[in-house]
Amino acid sequence: LEGSGANTTAQIRYGITDEAGKVNIIVASRAKLLALFDQVKYEDVTSEELADALIDWRDQDDKMVSVHGAEGAYYRTLNPPYAAKNRMLESVEELLMVKGFNGRILYGEDYNRNGYLDANEDDGRDGAFPPDDGDGQLNRGLLPLIPVYSWDWNLCNDNKHRVDLNMTPFKDVD
Repeated sequence: LEGSGANTTAQIRYGITDEAGKVNIIVASRAKLLALFDQVKYEDVTSEELADALIDWRDQDDKMVSVHGAEGAYYRTLNPPYAAKNRMLESVEELLMVKGFNGRILYGEDYNRNGYLDANEDDGRDGAFPPDDGDGQLNRGLLPLIPVYSWDWNLCNDNKHRVDLNMTPFKDVD
């Protein structure tokens, strides 16, 4: 907001985002999750740890997918303890309950989620909130890259069914 009193003006930013073009973390494969997590900067956690902990959180068993995962035994050691969900996520913010994830990974430097690089998001001072690197670039974290729910029509622009290239047999051409 600029000005004061009756002379106050506001700038509004709006747009359209194709949610179906994002990586749906509910159904994404391990390979897709690793590719996604490799795009964001992390401290003290690897893409493998994040992917496997997320897969364990959303799967329906209490068996870890790898040494990087986390199931109920891990979550019960936390203070306060809680159970692994072993069901699909209901919100993107639920990632904050999954082993390895934190606000820095989910929101990057854009803690107010306005999409702008604000002065306090680029000061680079140790101990200042939100934590940032002062590089003049806004790291928006995973939030703009992932939905929890997305879908898309299985039709092309001409209303013909799309072809799943992964299921299409190709002939070798010599």
